[in-house]
Amino acid sequence: MRQPRQKPAPEQRPHLPSSPIRSNAIDEEQMDQFEEWVLRKEVAPIRQEAYRRVFELARKDCYLVSQLKERDTINELKSKGAPAGIIALIPKQYSEFKAQYNAASALQALPSSHRYEDSGPSHRQGFSYNDGGEPSGLTPEDGFFDDA
Repeated sequence: MRQPRQKPAPEQRPHLPSSPIRSNAIDEEQMDQFEEWVLRKEVAPIRQEAYRRVFELARKDCYLVSQLKERDTINELKSKGAPAGIIALIPKQYSEFKAQYNAASALQALPSSHRYEDSGPSHRQGFSYNDGGEPSGLTPEDGFFDDA
């Protein structure tokens, strides 16, 4: 009889896919995460530099990451030389970031047994490996392949 799998200790749990988005961060860290997220999406070097300037101005004026979507903040950053085209994109990008941030937070709150972790083709086909290293799963002897 198969023994139930036990939850691995926290230090043994596999890490989630790499992402600049980590939940439970303080606001300064969220600003860093948002900047990293935006820069990963942007491929044009000139636009990356424009985004860096916006984030530099925001940090210099001690804005919170959540304030970057507010009209007053946008206007203030524009008046300090932030590129208007880039600053206009920030609210939309913040909304996308926040949705992913919330999803990452929810995923981290799940017990590891509820997370999907792709461990290769055998995992996708519903097979697992028993303690002897042999694949275990449905076989014709289980009766699931009978024509009757």
